[in-house]
Amino acid sequence: MFLICLLDQVWINVIAAVSVVVFVYLVVIILSFFFMGSFHKKLKNSKETIDVLIYQKAQIINKLIDLIIDRSKRDEKIENFKNNLDLQGFTIVDKEKITSYWSFLNELYKIVVLSFSDNVNEEKDERTIKILLMGLGEIDSKYNEQFQLYNTYIEGFNYWNNFFSTRWIKRLFRIKNRETLK
Repeated sequence: MFLICLLDQVWINVIAAVSVVVFVYLVVIILSFFFMGSFHKKLKNSKETIDVLIYQKAQIINKLIDLIIDRSKRDEKIENFKNNLDLQGFTIVDKEKITSYWSFLNELYKIVVLSFSDNVNEEKDERTIKILLMGLGEIDSKYNEQFQLYNTYIEGFNYWNNFFSTRWIKRLFRIKNRETLK
């Protein structure tokens, strides 16, 4: 009788220990999904902010081109930009295109600034142009900040995606690691 009570107590302890381990594991899984969801939301917001900053930069460069460069002096790159610029419904869906489009806008910016410095003597609204150029500087710093935040959020998402106790869930749901912006 004593032996049966002792065995019952051992089994109760084993079941309690296993229950605690399973409970802790479930809490870790729930936390992993919570953090992955949180980073996914942050990634989406950061991407939308980057889209807005690119839109604002394109809009300011478009305005600067109109103010600084005469139609007769525009080269092919500027004309293509002006003709293909659709400021309505502007979004960049593909992550790889973000950095290439930003680089393209930086090239246009350099062309515009060089044109401005070459044509300083011509009558233009210099105050407006200087304000727009300062606005571009602010947009550049905000873009760099968002670019770094986006990559940080990617690292956080990938960390929780590869967390040791939940890798099997990643494989089960085919959740892939995200690539950082370069």
